Amino acid sequence: MRANSHGVKNLERAYNFRKEFEDLIYKQMQNEEHAKTESINIAIGGAGLSGVEVAAEMANVIHTYSKTIGERAKAIKIYLIDASKTILPGMSDYVIENTQKRLESLGVEILTDSFINNVDGEQITFKDGSRLKYRFMIFTGGIKASNLNNKIDTSKNKTAQFLTDDMLRIQGQNNVFAIGDCVEVRDARGEILPPTAQIAEKKRRVRRTCHPYAFAGQNPKSFRCKRKRHLYRSWGALRRRGDVWIYKSQRVLGVSA
Repeated sequence: MRANSHGVKNLERAYNFRKEFEDLIYKQMQNEEHAKTESINIAIGGAGLSGVEVAAEMANVIHTYSKTIGERAKAIKIYLIDASKTILPGMSDYVIENTQKRLESLGVEILTDSFINNVDGEQITFKDGSRLKYRFMIFTGGIKASNLNNKIDTSKNKTAQFLTDDMLRIQGQNNVFAIGDCVEVRDARGEILPPTAQIAEKKRRVRRTCHPYAFAGQNPKSFRCKRKRHLYRSWGALRRRGDVWIYKSQRVLGVSA
């Protein structure tokens, strides 16, 4: 997949993706006859925080340029693809539902519960055998653990993240703790939590308090983490989606000031 897709998680790959996208818009502006007949599909693999933001921003750019290139803009279609049952897995239902409405209003085609089996130079093949032709693809798929994880013999998930106990200890090790992207984090209901800064900060505080207990031969405090309600992000340049927790859950929709 890497050979046939762009990435956005390092500077060089993100720059190459942006350049190719801008070239695509420019060609639509310059080649009127060809643009009328050719359908151009842009595929985004992964509908987490990065994938949703990329899809919304690209759709917003196309919407802006439609004022210049008119009907030719409709030939450019954005597909947001994820193997999960919803976009933004791990987020609140409120954020998921309203973000999906915003994406659909921008013209983004959302393909959830769609596992990518193979990507060649021209099309994406899904696990169910269906196919999607594409012009170029951006892969924003989930967090990948460090290669160091593969060298440690302990329980891991399918992406090689450690499965720790409720005190963030590597299974089978009393005094070895793991935090960060190398660890799968679940809430009290067993749902995987998204890799946000709030959860990373919570893990950091737990790690800081765990060490004195562990090395004194005592059991450290358990790690308890709920889905944070003060997430607040911009998707699609014009809108905001968020849950804000003050004394009660305050749900926010808005536009740029």
